[in-house]
Amino acid sequence: MAFKEADLEGRRLILVTTHRRESWGGDLEGICSAIRALVQRQADVLVALPVHPNPNVKAPVVKLLGGHPRIRLLPPLSYVPFLSLMRRAYLILTDSGGVQEEAPSLVCPF
Repeated sequence: MAFKEADLEGRRLILVTTHRRESWGGDLEGICSAIRALVQRQADVLVALPVHPNPNVKAPVVKLLGGHPRIRLLPPLSYVPFLSLMRRAYLILTDSGGVQEEAPSLVCPF
């Protein structure tokens, strides 16, 4: 479930995507650990992460980030719902070239 607007009031939304094969394994685990540490240190941060269904991505992401109340692991999103999250995001962390190209047009740092 994505965050409701009331959940976001006074908080910063970080949108994360990670799925590239080059990130699998230890790098992906490091990314997840850094995201969890960030959320634990910053009480005003919420994370939305659409999870790629590939087991090489999904298993470590669910294991390391699942269950945290300020981290939402989402199913893959279609374009319009994803664009809505991009527009609301305070920061976008991504390994997606397409997202990197689109984020600046929404005036969002990535």
